[in-house]
Amino acid sequence: MAGQTAGAAVPTGTASFYIDGAFQATVTLTNGAATYNFSGTLIPIRHTVVATYNGDSVYAPRSFSSTFTVQPPTYATT
Repeated sequence: MAGQTAGAAVPTGTASFYIDGAFQATVTLTNGAATYNFSGTLIPIRHTVVATYNGDSVYAPRSFSSTFTVQPPTYATT
């Protein structure tokens, strides 16, 4: 997650990540951005990912969400 206006203060602090409402991790922002790499397994259905910026002395807390669908695997036939 990243986003800021040119010339504005760079956000600091932490962001928390959730998948389908389950907490995954809290990470520290680096240069105003937060990154989390999920290494688990998701079943093939629609999932919701939420990233919550926890705020700092300049910026208020804010959440961002996105949904995506994991497709079932396809197998080659011979």
